Amino acid sequence: MKILAVFRGLMTLLALFIGGQTLATEYKIKVVVHFHFLKYCQVK
Repeated sequence: MKILAVFRGLMTLLALFIGGQTLATEYKIKVVVHFHFLKYCQVK
């Protein structure tokens, strides 16, 4: 049963890591879009 516990722990870590990466990517996209939007507004 120890193997199952270790496996479950690894899966949880992996899920957290993927979730964190997704959030970070989403945040980066929002910042970039916002930055370009501000630049675009200044040009007009």
